[in-house]
Amino acid sequence: VGRCLRGGMERQDGAGQQQHPAGVAPGEEVVSFGDFHKDVLSVLGAPCRVTAFEVVGNTRTRAQTVERAFEAAEKAETFEGVARALDESVRRLEALRVLRSVDATALPHPYNAGEALVRVQVEEGRALSYELGVYTNPRTSQVTFEAKAGLRNAFGRFEHIQGAAEISQDHTLTYALRGGMPWAARSAHARGRLEGEVRRISRRWDQYSSINESAQGAEVGYDSGEPVLGKVGYELTWRELGQASLRTSSAIRRQAGHAIKSALSWTASAGEVDSESRPRSGAQLKWQAKLCGVGPDARMLRFARAEAHAMGAWPLIRGGGNGGGGLRATLVCQASGGVIVPWGGPLSQPATGVDKFFLGGSGDLRGFAPKGAGPTARRRNPTAVGSSPPPSPSKPRVSGSGGVVSAEEAAPVGDDPHGAAADGAGRDVLGGDIMAFASAALHVDPPARGALWGRLRDAGIYGQLFADCGALTTLSRGAESLPETLRVSWGAGVAWPILPNVAIEVNYNVVAHAQAHDRISQGWGGGFVARGGLYL
Repeated sequence: VGRCLRGGMERQDGAGQQQHPAGVAPGEEVVSFGDFHKDVLSVLGAPCRVTAFEVVGNTRTRAQTVERAFEAAEKAETFEGVARALDESVRRLEALRVLRSVDATALPHPYNAGEALVRVQVEEGRALSYELGVYTNPRTSQVTFEAKAGLRNAFGRFEHIQGAAEISQDHTLTYALRGGMPWAARSAHARGRLEGEVRRISRRWDQYSSINESAQGAEVGYDSGEPVLGKVGYELTWRELGQASLRTSSAIRRQAGHAIKSALSWTASAGEVDSESRPRSGAQLKWQAKLCGVGPDARMLRFARAEAHAMGAWPLIRGGGNGGGGLRATLVCQASGGVIVPWGGPLSQPATGVDKFFLGGSGDLRGFAPKGAGPTARRRNPTAVGSSPPPSPSKPRVSGSGGVVSAEEAAPVGDDPHGAAADGAGRDVLGGDIMAFASAALHVDPPARGALWGRLRDAGIYGQLFADCGALTTLSRGAESLPETLRVSWGAGVAWPILPNVAIEVNYNVVAHAQAHDRISQGWGGGFVARGGLYL
């Protein structure tokens, strides 16, 4: 601006002599804040145009790739516009997590007034990356070992290539080769990212159903970077379902064989919560639509699948008091719904059990085992007729749609590996075509009083009271049967958020309403919980 603001106007003492503000030498000019503000506005509105770029510090990254990310600055016409465009471009480059640091500086042109040169200083990250880890799938409670290795920005276009291998506790094997490149590497007008994946999956479902799955295929997609526009993708997979044992139910045996899955999908969201694992305010809606059967082959899987998930959080007690360390309470409500509808000719294949909706587990319907609530089918019993196990002793009873359902029907998770004590051969989980779920929880932060409570509060651990309800039925029975398939549970416990959308919970669960053949797990239980996600 050319002048220095020293915080006040010059003033005179009682003798009429001029006094200088502290830190201002005699003869130094002092201006008022109003004059300074006018000077700043005049500078921000001054004409300015970027005419050249200089990229410094790049060894692998192509200078042209970095310059494309700053194309918006070339279109700015004022000093303020250039500054805002540079700031936005730097934030977008940093969000790619390819460069360790990015710094952009606009320098005045040495000869032409109103023109600027932009110097971009970058620091590149390592090209080779690898990860080894063990995690628990919040949806299935299965422990998974994962190994990844990849290249980042190896060819100078901000690309990412990664190979991954996973093995789960249920003997699921996954091999994948993934790749992606931000669209900013080709144009600054879009914030999206191109992605692709080739994978092979071998999965055993015998913990839930007597079926094995083997699939290999590819998927490509474009993530717009805008939540409302979301991500579009196309998947082409060759899949084989096989019988896991001689006890496979008739409903599962009808699904066995080869199938082609050719599907278009769209996933998007609207709104935002401050944290999905520990929401305190905000509201969010996520949805996905998938159309399977895109192609001329009449034997493809042909069905449409749509689902949505809503979450809202409202603070009830804001924790006032000394230092803001008082009690804080938040009401968190969630709701989900989904439907699967077949389409196509008589040769088309409808959705199989691996494509359908499931309920149960810490992630949604607490008090029920994973995939433990929903339609099932009796497995074939290879033993002789009359060799069924003797009736078990008296067990706790829970209410069901027809009055009271005994524990032999709503089977507790115990010694029976298939969780179906009423059937000697067990039952196969089939999944549902129409799903509805709702949950309400009161999250309470401990008061910051005392060393122990303060540590718990600082770690993010909180207590909760919750009530869950869900219903799952088949398309043949229709949506009008949802009230007949209602499950209800409630309880209390503690939770510890460990990731943006994952928390560890330990709860005491009470099943208030169950259906025949449900696998319940009343009492103390816990595990990893994924919040705010779709039932993918």
